[in-house]
Amino acid sequence: MSSYKPLEQFTFTPCHPLRLAASSDSESLLGLLQPTADPQSLECHESTGIKLADHQVASLRSTQTLDALREHLNSNEWSVSTWIAAPVPPADEIPSLQPIWTIGSGQVSRMLPTDGGCGGYSLMVAQFGANLVVAFEDATQSCRMIRIGQYELQHNVPVSLTITTSGSATNLYMQGKPIMENIPYAADLTRLPMHQTLQLFPQIDASDSTTVPFQGSIRQVSFFDQTLATTQVQNVFEEGVGEAAVVPLYLEAKASEAVLIEQDAPISEPTLIWVGGTNTSTTTLPLFVDIASIPTMGELYTEGIKLLSGANSLPIPVNSTGLWIEYRRPSDNYFTMPSTNAYGESLEMPNESFQYRVVALWEQRTLASSELVTQKVTIQHVNHAPTWNNANEAIVTIVNNLPSYNFSYPSLMDDSDLNLNRVRVDLTVQHGRISLSSETLHLADFDFCNMRSYSAWQCTKDGVNKKRISFVAVPDDVSNILAGLSYEGFVAGNEDNLLMDVYDGAGGQCLDEREHEAWNSNWRTDSSSQASTVFRGCYHVQSSIKLPSTTISGENKSGGSKLLSYMNLDFKNFGSADIAFWAVFFAVCYCLYHLIRDCCPNCLARGARVQPDNYGSQDETQKAGVEIQAEIEVNETTSPTNADDLV
Repeated sequence: MSSYKPLEQFTFTPCHPLRLAASSDSESLLGLLQPTADPQSLECHESTGIKLADHQVASLRSTQTLDALREHLNSNEWSVSTWIAAPVPPADEIPSLQPIWTIGSGQVSRMLPTDGGCGGYSLMVAQFGANLVVAFEDATQSCRMIRIGQYELQHNVPVSLTITTSGSATNLYMQGKPIMENIPYAADLTRLPMHQTLQLFPQIDASDSTTVPFQGSIRQVSFFDQTLATTQVQNVFEEGVGEAAVVPLYLEAKASEAVLIEQDAPISEPTLIWVGGTNTSTTTLPLFVDIASIPTMGELYTEGIKLLSGANSLPIPVNSTGLWIEYRRPSDNYFTMPSTNAYGESLEMPNESFQYRVVALWEQRTLASSELVTQKVTIQHVNHAPTWNNANEAIVTIVNNLPSYNFSYPSLMDDSDLNLNRVRVDLTVQHGRISLSSETLHLADFDFCNMRSYSAWQCTKDGVNKKRISFVAVPDDVSNILAGLSYEGFVAGNEDNLLMDVYDGAGGQCLDEREHEAWNSNWRTDSSSQASTVFRGCYHVQSSIKLPSTTISGENKSGGSKLLSYMNLDFKNFGSADIAFWAVFFAVCYCLYHLIRDCCPNCLARGARVQPDNYGSQDETQKAGVEIQAEIEVNETTSPTNADDLV
């Protein structure tokens, strides 16, 4: 390795379409080498570095002046080394001057191998046919071009060119060997005018037919803050270009982890999202976040300013990898997950996301940009309590001397939840019986919750002729189920009350989360917790409908007033009214039995010939008993003796 390290070195490989050169110094003295034309007009090759496309006139110019470099030079002793590859034109073609790089400023104007003007350049290296030429500007502002005729270029063979200066003398080296020494012309950087720059592929006068853009490539340029000796130049050549001195300029945008917002979060408090990325190069660059697309429903803000798609470049603070922006939801009811309801139907909720990239800007020009990344925003649904909408009292009409009850279509309102989950429904009456219509009975699920051994409640076996009916259903189906509700068991003069209880949520008297997931897994492909509704406990909502008392004239009849129709043999749903009924029933039966036994004993007399007379004397009663007994004994001892007797 060389004992001297470059003060600054630009390496052109590995290539990046928008990164033209990377400096070995994290704080580049010359800034960045950027094109004065569209960067896409340059071709980038891993093996040959950067070169101009065919017939393109462009130049690479440093973003800082030579003043920054000059401040680091203690004297007029400095060196520059470069690796170039030049295509050699055929011998029958007229050679044209092809500027390779310059230090200074100006235009190449008909540069000929004579004492012509250099157009203001202080130091220039160019190709002239199969040779290299070097032009210097001396103190008298005249220009002298030296043609290196001792070394002829070979077609696209990498060449190492080193120029060292000491005082007013200059030495030229090619492939590590001295070509010219003590040339009495030198570019004194300490005496150059202000605001002059380093240029690669200098811009030429398009009207000059004797000059064309350099058709070769440059792989590396190195600056030294002292004069290199011959052995040191040889070491630089032997080291070659090698690996790039720094990691290439590569920007990477990184989306934040999944942003999860619960639906009941206060909408007045916006959600902060971190956006940004990293610059893997050692070159310090101003980085910006470019918002390429905005969310479909929500809005993005920064410092109170609404962000628009493709119209905002947000500066990333120094020594930071990103910045915070605000996401504002469109409404309290909006959510993105779950995406299907309890019927398995898609809710067609658009996914909420936005895209951005990280860009490196210099003088309002884009030097590099990252790939687009997508930041997803998930708004998770939170369960809401439903409400009942029903009449307070049923309408009673008498048809064929029987009452008929109209419940006016009670309905369950749960619009905020969009039928995402099922609810438990309990219907209860005190005296009569209720039944669901066979047309909508299939909408009520009795089997799903009928064997809940681990819970305090279970569904009933069915919804026909019950005092209590319990089932599970989708909220929208509850209204259809109740539309066919019927009531039987009318007793004249008695009023009844229909209680309607809904349990919506998870745990307690509701379905638990395992049961919700078991049902939802039939429809949803995403089994993660983010695909589920967030339950805030179990909501209990109750309503009732009064069944008024009615008196029917004439015979006391009703559709269910017979004794057997009133008896409740469903012991699972036994109530206090059933207990009272059976107690009274057995008491009456007991009293009737003893009344018959104690009050009418003579009715039990077998074969009595005398009508029982509870008011006769005791002697007459005994006499009748004796006569009956004697007749029985005679019949038992006398047997028949002939056929007539047998008949």
